[in-house]
Amino acid sequence: MARRFAVVLLGVLLTLGISCSRGTGTSNINSPREFLKWIESNRDSVGLVVTEIGSTEPHIALNPQESFPLASTRKVLILGAYAVKVADGSFDPTQPVSVEDVERWYWEGTDGGVHELAKKEWVQQGKISGSVVLTLDDVVHAMIRWSDNAAADYVLNRVGGRDAAAEFAKSVGMQFQQPLMPVFGEFIAWSSEDVDEWSKLQPDARARRAEELAEKTPPSALEDLKLPPTSAQFEFAKTSPAGVPEEWARLMSTLHTGSLPVEAIDVTRRHLEWPLQVFPSNRQKFESFGDKGGSLPGVLTEAMYVEPKGGKAWSVALFIRDVPESDWRPLVQSFVHQRFILGLIEDEKLREEANQALSG
Repeated sequence: MARRFAVVLLGVLLTLGISCSRGTGTSNINSPREFLKWIESNRDSVGLVVTEIGSTEPHIALNPQESFPLASTRKVLILGAYAVKVADGSFDPTQPVSVEDVERWYWEGTDGGVHELAKKEWVQQGKISGSVVLTLDDVVHAMIRWSDNAAADYVLNRVGGRDAAAEFAKSVGMQFQQPLMPVFGEFIAWSSEDVDEWSKLQPDARARRAEELAEKTPPSALEDLKLPPTSAQFEFAKTSPAGVPEEWARLMSTLHTGSLPVEAIDVTRRHLEWPLQVFPSNRQKFESFGDKGGSLPGVLTEAMYVEPKGGKAWSVALFIRDVPESDWRPLVQSFVHQRFILGLIEDEKLREEANQALSG
């Protein structure tokens, strides 16, 4: 059953479409327990925090306070900043938005085709008519449901950029969250900056530089840019905005239980719980199910809260970094990490096995 729900999450985003060779190490990782063994063999590259919501201590904690690149999971912070502005009346979620304005942040070929999937959904649902017109909330939906990078960058810009995302992070107690940057500007940096020099910059300096690049680079200039070789992409990915698993598990607990204004929680949960909305079968099994995953070369991430019907509610942050190229692609394509998370929640025996193998 866990496999079914994991497949519909569609958590593979921020992927650059690179060509990766398949390694023998991950070819047999087809189950949560096999993935647990992989984690045991790669402990330094994995951050995992599993917490029963309401508990003061995590049930499982592996590298809980280390810093890990977030990939598309970072979009939860943009959603939070947006939700707060809706709650305080600063934003009208029904405000019309031009598709052209969203596509100011679009770089074809760098998002796995998800922007086109989002546009297809907008058309099918009658969101686009004539010369434009969907709502601000529709763009936010695309940011979370499809992990549309162009939508995310548009919303990040609208809410106030990295400062607004940082303010939201601090409001929910996140002390070690690195500043966000537009994905558009980040990928331009990957294509125009030296990877060693980029890596030497402090996180705030990289965020400012990516904002500058995004602002001054129109989509028409992308024809002169080319993404770097695969090896450089894996190095650049290490510098992507990072967070710590402990804080992200706590954030997901907060979004489930609600210590923000009620309307802000309603907005975040409505978007994060798209798996319940899109797949009716999920509603038969879960009271709540909010998720945001992502990937970059060598990086795989997932932040989730889940409450099975008749069961306890859990929050989970699983962040993986520095994955060899031979391992990364098979892991991304298998969704086994999502099945592992759901296995931890649904299978007490697996949860105890993981606790004994990974905690301490």
